[in-house]
Amino acid sequence: MRTPSLESYENPLAQEMGQRLSELFPRWWILEQAKASGFVERVRNLDPMVFFWHLVLAFGSSSRLCLLQLHRSHQKVAPDQMSWPAFYDRFTPELLEFLKRCLERAMARVVFEALPARATESLEACDIREIVAIDSTLIPLHPDLAESFPNARSTTCPAAAKLNVQLGLLHRAPRAFSISSGKTAESPLLPTEAWMEGHLLLFDLGYFKIERFREIDDSGGFFISRLKTNSNPLLLRSLREGPGNRIDLHHWRLREVEPYLRRQILDAEGFFAPSNITLVAT
Repeated sequence: MRTPSLESYENPLAQEMGQRLSELFPRWWILEQAKASGFVERVRNLDPMVFFWHLVLAFGSSSRLCLLQLHRSHQKVAPDQMSWPAFYDRFTPELLEFLKRCLERAMARVVFEALPARATESLEACDIREIVAIDSTLIPLHPDLAESFPNARSTTCPAAAKLNVQLGLLHRAPRAFSISSGKTAESPLLPTEAWMEGHLLLFDLGYFKIERFREIDDSGGFFISRLKTNSNPLLLRSLREGPGNRIDLHHWRLREVEPYLRRQILDAEGFFAPSNITLVAT
């Protein structure tokens, strides 16, 4: 890990970032969580604050560091020297618990712009108590972990972990997160549960599954998702109101209507039905 130059400390952006990170993880909180997680018992030869920031910043600056290199760079920044066996023995389940608590704190402190008052009123009118953003990301791992954490892109990155996060936007706090192998599909990472009632779920096409949409609706929840290119729902009626030329969408398929859309906006009610089903008006 390179030592920051004098210019970096004089850089206003670097100073602001350092200030925010210090506020996010103050020393008293780091020491408290290090002891509560069992990572340290007494601060003697190991300073949890130095160990934490060195571990985070060193891995953040390079994806090819090994533990031996990490130990060497730790020797340059730590006030007290630590032997290689002692440093290696610090990578324990207790360290994992300590880092998990740090991750939860960072996720809970993510800053969002406050919603306008009228937006909040509209959500309450729809019985929406929370908006949950759901997404996942791949974290490359050492190739030796490929058996436990196989990655879908095995040729370029044989091992990877998939971090799936559910983040509450109104309460500005994580609802849940899970870690699985990189080869795991995203759809099973969103099981339908009772908590979805009164929640608006936001997710991308990786979670697209028509059966799950029905389950979310049955549970009293709401969702927003893009459509897959091969989706062709059956339209029932237009939801647009006011003056202007409107197409009679009754019993049209979405792909049949698309050529007639001038503004590329379609607000309609419909449902997913097999292509061989035709409804007859009575």
